[in-house]
Amino acid sequence: MRSRLLQCTLLICAAASVAAAQSYVHTWLRVAPEGEEFAVHMPEPNFRIRRELPFGNGVTLRPASYEITNRGSYFSVLSFSKSEPGAPKSLDAFVEGLREALSEGAGAAKASLQFEREVQLDGRAGRQFALSVGDAEGSARVYETEQHFYALLTYGRTVATGAEEHFLDSFTFDRNGADRVELSDTASVLTASARPPEPLSWPVAGGNGSFGVVTVGDGGASTKDAARGKSVVSGGILNGKTLAKPQPAYPPIAKAARVQGAVTVQVLVDEEGYVIAANAVSGHPLLQSAAVFAARQVRFSPMLLEGQPVKVSGVITYNFVLQ
Repeated sequence: MRSRLLQCTLLICAAASVAAAQSYVHTWLRVAPEGEEFAVHMPEPNFRIRRELPFGNGVTLRPASYEITNRGSYFSVLSFSKSEPGAPKSLDAFVEGLREALSEGAGAAKASLQFEREVQLDGRAGRQFALSVGDAEGSARVYETEQHFYALLTYGRTVATGAEEHFLDSFTFDRNGADRVELSDTASVLTASARPPEPLSWPVAGGNGSFGVVTVGDGGASTKDAARGKSVVSGGILNGKTLAKPQPAYPPIAKAARVQGAVTVQVLVDEEGYVIAANAVSGHPLLQSAAVFAARQVRFSPMLLEGQPVKVSGVITYNFVLQ
């Protein structure tokens, strides 16, 4: 009897181990932002947000952050222009400023940046670091070019073999290449995988949003951002005001279920015309994720209020029709 119980226990443990380490194939997107010197692979469409980072000695820098949280891990490329007032004059000074920003952003959770090795990419100097934010572990890599300092950050509570390395190694100063790449990796499916990584409280530049979260107002001709005195204008339906509007892919599961119809996505657009928040507010659940992914990539003409650029809150509608 004990022998049979032991065999059953071993079988259950083996089955659990197989379930906990499954093979996945992901299609990563190649991101080559306009006005930047780099390209990189992201696991899904990313947000482009300007952050405010305290760099010490009273200096606050406003880098563009190309970021996403995917499967319990955070991926970001921070782009610092050397022409910005107060920008560091050397890679050493940049690293020290980044340490200060991470420490301030992590707050009580604490963050550390431990040097691992020197790196080179297309003749540009760089450095590799071990990164931790609270109980989330990851890596950071920094580079200096003639015009920018770039910081690649990735960390999380899940183990995704190959994902971190692929993200870091895909970064390149050659902006020409395939738009998509398939990456096979084995991921440990843990209970903790549903938990997001520790947040960094870097605010959105010109607003009061915290790391990864921007709240969209729900009415009125305009609402005031109390923290900065900036206007967030209600722009209504924004479909006709786009410079670029990629169409969403039709989800295979929705096709199989013969689901179609309209999905409305509420977006918040920053002063430069980039979507910094997107949430589905109506439409079939099987279609909403694809619509939100597409909305993140939309680019708008900057909106002016009394001659000054402002944030815009509005909606985009996508119609899914089966052929």
